[in-house]
Amino acid sequence: MRSGLAGYLNQDSQVLEINLTLDQTELIGNIPHLFGNSIVLWRTGSLRDKDVIKLWIYYIVSIFIRKKKTHLFFYYLNNEALAKLSLIK
Repeated sequence: MRSGLAGYLNQDSQVLEINLTLDQTELIGNIPHLFGNSIVLWRTGSLRDKDVIKLWIYYIVSIFIRKKKTHLFFYYLNNEALAKLSLIK
């Protein structure tokens, strides 16, 4: 997995700060692992439902926050092989 993520791990990541108000609901938090125009997440196991939900939440929030094209990637292990789920805004 480390070799598949080496291009990202060799860079400094940024944190996308969230302070978003929709109607009367306020969403405050951070999205970590921002590398340029990409949000990259990973886990050293199989993909779980909560990982997919997290990626979708980050995707929806990034639509409201960032005005430029954002790529979202989630790397995981599928039968010990590196696999990737991606969303592009």
